[in-house]
Amino acid sequence: TTCLACPYGTTLGTGSPHLSDCLWFTDSVLTLGNPHAGGVCELSLSFVLRVSLVSGTRIELSLPGFWILDDDGDSSTVPAPRLFGSSGDAVSAVWRNATEAIPSSGLTITVLSGLTDGETINLFAAQSARIHVPFEGAKCFATCHP
Repeated sequence: TTCLACPYGTTLGTGSPHLSDCLWFTDSVLTLGNPHAGGVCELSLSFVLRVSLVSGTRIELSLPGFWILDDDGDSSTVPAPRLFGSSGDAVSAVWRNATEAIPSSGLTITVLSGLTDGETINLFAAQSARIHVPFEGAKCFATCHP
């Protein structure tokens, strides 16, 4: 599997034969409520898996330019808010801000029970999660293809 130059991309962590593998998914939709550059948004994400995943697999979804600040305006001290999804107890997701070690902010999605090819993952973060849209605005969502 090869990853095209995606503005928003994914890789697999635990459970993947190669840490740099792209996760193959289709029908991806990223929806932003209040999509103003630099503003706090509501974030909704949905995609259909095109691979089976075992429990413990981590999916790293990169959302460059998005961020969360605490009340003092410091992104390094923000606890990662949980995101909610209609995927039930099959996955959990937390936000991670960019750091020197991780150059892009995004989501870490952990598979809690096995997922099969064709399953849909739906995640939602309310505005109360305080995720900010990039200052340059959001780009069109793209996917990785085999």
